[in-house]
Amino acid sequence: MDIFIYASPGFGRPRDEIEDAIENFLGPNGEVTGGGAGTSGANIDIEIHEDSEVSESTIEELRRILAEFNVPQNTVIVVGGVKHSIY
Repeated sequence: MDIFIYASPGFGRPRDEIEDAIENFLGPNGEVTGGGAGTSGANIDIEIHEDSEVSESTIEELRRILAEFNVPQNTVIVVGGVKHSIY
């Protein structure tokens, strides 16, 4: 399953630092597969491996990681088309 994290105008911190923290959390259960930034904002793309699931605790831990980086208030985590706010 894919997870997408969106922030506008950007994350306010170097994206690679956030990606590294997410990768450390995911371990063998998933990986950051991409990301980018443009005029409309920034994104981080995550793939959760087939034998793993996206639980509420996964979303909560991603929220915690993003909050530690003081991402903008409008940052969202999108799982299966459902938006989850950070704060």
